[in-house]
Amino acid sequence: MPVRFHLIALIKDYPPATGGIQTFVKELYEGLPEQEFMITLLIDKANKDKIVNLSRKNINAVPVTLLKPFTRRYGWRFVKYRIQGGRLKRIIRSVLIPGAVNILHTHWNPEGLYGGMLAKETGITSVWTCNNLLAVSKVEEMCRKHKFWKKFTANETMGYTQIVAVSRSIADRFMQHLNVKKENISVIYNSIHTGNVVFRNGDGKNGEIINLLYAGRIIPHKKVIDIIDAFKILNEKDPRFKLVIAGEGGERSALMDYARQQNLEDKITFPGHVNDTRALYKDADFYISASTAEGLPHSPLEAMLAGVYPVLSDIGPHEEILNGCEFGRLFRTGSAADLAETILSVNLSDLEKFRPAISEHIRNKFSREKMVATYCELFARLERHI
Repeated sequence: MPVRFHLIALIKDYPPATGGIQTFVKELYEGLPEQEFMITLLIDKANKDKIVNLSRKNINAVPVTLLKPFTRRYGWRFVKYRIQGGRLKRIIRSVLIPGAVNILHTHWNPEGLYGGMLAKETGITSVWTCNNLLAVSKVEEMCRKHKFWKKFTANETMGYTQIVAVSRSIADRFMQHLNVKKENISVIYNSIHTGNVVFRNGDGKNGEIINLLYAGRIIPHKKVIDIIDAFKILNEKDPRFKLVIAGEGGERSALMDYARQQNLEDKITFPGHVNDTRALYKDADFYISASTAEGLPHSPLEAMLAGVYPVLSDIGPHEEILNGCEFGRLFRTGSAADLAETILSVNLSDLEKFRPAISEHIRNKFSREKMVATYCELFARLERHI
């Protein structure tokens, strides 16, 4: 039976190395109905042998030389030359499936612009999923510095048939700063797999230890240093607090040194990358994120699904996750003191009654089934307008 949709994905590696993108791509591509969707990964040649854990049959991989990222050294002329060289256009045309709705999909940030150019050149239906506010900021920077990018983005959709923002905050930024019309952008929240959850332990420690957790990349805009500074304040007021900072990143070594300088090495653990984060959530009382920019982060969703109480910086995507402050607390971004005071203001004896509601909220709003169904609705809508 011929497939209804053929998704052609521009992708550097599969599954992607970056945690949030990895979760999104696997949840979407491997969640789409096999009887309706064929997926072709146009994957970078350097990563063609790294494709693992394909749980569906109808995903094909075609190794290609992907476009090099935008750089100051080359500027837009180099990028434009490579696109007009035609190599990727010829490959895209060669993999098209007659009779199916061929859709070019990219999730690169901000390299998603390249997909828009290719879509415009090849004339096929196209979708860009923008996963991070930083990507929008990069596009804005390109537009300010180079007339080519400003001219290119002036067509409301940057060459795409539809842009998908993973949070309302990203969609608003596109509409306010990049002239994208409301009808050309959809909000589809990132999701997590809600099955096989290890729910957080009850108060088995009887309040003897209060565990704080951060899990994710340890890079500048995550502001992990603010979490450590807040923890120092908490530790001075209540020695029961302990902190786990799980993940890798360029700032990990420096922050480990910083924790030692603050005499907190016995209270803060840096386990590095953890393959199965469920064990972390099982023992955590609070999940902390101090990020200054996000798309819609997966780690808070996973922690909340396990019943961990979230305390997050007051950026837009975090507010969307918590539905205001209905399912957790927000603190002032950039203020370690406010983070500490927010944690101290939570009545520990009341936490247990909130946990089931927090978990159910994630199941209802951020499940893989909901995300995949919404993408299917989008693709069906695009099919009607071809």
